[in-house]
Amino acid sequence: MNPGTITMVYDKENRMVVHNLNGTLTTYTYSADGLKRAEITSAGTTTLVWDGTDYLQERS
Repeated sequence: MNPGTITMVYDKENRMVVHNLNGTLTTYTYSADGLKRAEITSAGTTTLVWDGTDYLQERS
């Protein structure tokens, strides 16, 4: 099975900031401490909640 075209873009800290799978684009944002804070797609933004130990939930 061919998954199609996948493009991933990384920032200077080696964090994935863009993921494109066959035209479906997801953008990721990070806080100053390097934790992923949001995933942005055409469907909207999902915010990730961190408690200092683990991701607790995702909020759309």
